[in-house]
Amino acid sequence: MHRLHIGRLFSAAFAAALGLLARPELARACAVCFGGEESDWPKAFLAGTAVMLVLPPAILLGAGIAIYRATKRQEARIAERDALLAGETAPVPRHLHSV
Repeated sequence: MHRLHIGRLFSAAFAAALGLLARPELARACAVCFGGEESDWPKAFLAGTAVMLVLPPAILLGAGIAIYRATKRQEARIAERDALLAGETAPVPRHLHSV
C-alpha cells in the first residue's frame, strides 16, 4: 500500500513537470529579474559574478608568484652561503648590477 502511494506521487510530479515542459511560458522566470527594468540588481549580480570568476585565478596566480620569488630568494641565500664557505666572493645578483 505504501509503495502504491509513492508511485502515485511520483507519477503526479512527473506529469506536472511534463506539463511545464509542454507549456514553457508558464514557467517563465529570470533568476535576477526582480525589481523591474530600472533596478540596479541585475548589474549588481553581473558584477558579483565577475568578481567570483576573477578572484580564484588571481589568488592562485598571486600564490604562485609568491612561491616562485621565495624559492629564488632561498636559492640566492644558499649560493651566497656556499660561496662564503668556499672562500669566494658571492656573485652579485642580476638585479643589483649597475647599469
